[in-house]
Amino acid sequence: MSMLMTLAATAETATLPGAGPGLQAIFSTTTYIIAGVCFILSLKWLSAPTTARRGNIVGQIGMAAAIIGALLQHNIVSYEWIIVGLVLADLVDPMVAWLARLAASLITLMLLIRYLGGVSGKHSIIIAVVFSILINALLFGLTMMLSK
Repeated sequence: MSMLMTLAATAETATLPGAGPGLQAIFSTTTYIIAGVCFILSLKWLSAPTTARRGNIVGQIGMAAAIIGALLQHNIVSYEWIIVGLVLADLVDPMVAWLARLAASLITLMLLIRYLGGVSGKHSIIIAVVFSILINALLFGLTMMLSK
């Protein structure tokens, strides 16, 4: 209760020059608290299959609250580096996804060759790489054909 009274007193004095942290700091702190509660609840709900969907949604809400709280900090003078980071992440993301798909197909093919064939390890790696390149080229070609 005393915390709420402190927050209310800080909000009242926020309009005076040189007074307290201000409404922006209070909002930022409140969004961090909300984000923390959301993350804790999402971890609890993600542990059971029946509540996993709710946990995923609450975790996303908590992440959005944390991002909003971080972007509204009074220390941020310019958002240009944040925008540059978002653009770079959008450029790098497809390459990371392609590498993950390649790694997954390599592992799958190596396991398939290991269990089905009697060839040595280095031969299975060579065959897996060749098949993976062929499969990825086929998938890429199909994606390009469907996108036209």
